[in-house]
Amino acid sequence: MIQKRNIFSGRLAVLKCTVRHQHNEECSDLITMEKRIQFPIEMSMPWILTDHILRTKEPSMMEYVLYPLDLYNDSALYALTIFRKQFLYDEVEAEVNLCFDQFVYKLSEQVFAHYKQLAGSIYLDKRFRVECEVLGFNFQSYPRNNRYETLLKQRHVQLLGRSIDLNKLITQRINADMQKSLELAICRFEASDITGVVELEALLSVNKLCHKLLSKWLALDDFDAMLKEANHN
Repeated sequence: MIQKRNIFSGRLAVLKCTVRHQHNEECSDLITMEKRIQFPIEMSMPWILTDHILRTKEPSMMEYVLYPLDLYNDSALYALTIFRKQFLYDEVEAEVNLCFDQFVYKLSEQVFAHYKQLAGSIYLDKRFRVECEVLGFNFQSYPRNNRYETLLKQRHVQLLGRSIDLNKLITQRINADMQKSLELAICRFEASDITGVVELEALLSVNKLCHKLLSKWLALDDFDAMLKEANHN
């Protein structure tokens, strides 16, 4: 067992191995210890609450998905001012980095899927909707409004003394998702016969409308430039 002791005077934490065995480099290697998962985020209450909102996609709660992450600010404050332990703050900071990265990834995937489904629903033929209703097929033609717009406006998320541009991080990930979606559409067409041109046209139209809807909130790359890159032009 390796214990961390800290004297809150600006000095680095001291590592001390208390297990009776032949000590090796691993016992005193701080980098090795930092690479180990000491507390899984699945057991972290702020992440449990945040992940629950993302999984349930409850519209009334989506606007408040950042609130549980504020618990990390309180934890960091207590670690430094009440317990006066630097290593506790380091643990909180490491957990925040991991949780926030997962949060941005999951949120970006949901936002892109939501707007792509919305774009596809807009292009859905009206006669097809009527026929489905006549035949008794109950399906939600339009995705419910999950109030992602509030989150997409966030440019100054305060976390552990840092100001994070959530809008920029989501933009970067959705740019990559959009590029991948266009490449997939072209690959499907190239792997099929000439009749696949109808599907290609529909997929490109949906992606273009999705890009237009998202561009209202995000500074995405130019769609034509992304399409040329996907087509290797």
